[in-house]
Amino acid sequence: MKSSMNEDIQTELIIKKTFDIVKSYLHSFFEILSNIKGELVENNNKLESKSLKCLFSDPNVLT
Repeated sequence: MKSSMNEDIQTELIIKKTFDIVKSYLHSFFEILSNIKGELVENNNKLESKSLKCLFSDPNVLT
């Protein structure tokens, strides 16, 4: 009975450690995705700004 109880406790600790590791990896993964999203939004804004400058600097585009 005592052996079974120790095995249950060991199993529970292994599950908790595994969960903590997975949680840590997921947190890092979503942080990386968030950084990539921020860079993409920033690049998109720069491209839109350049497009608007080109649009308004070329008089033939508006006529």
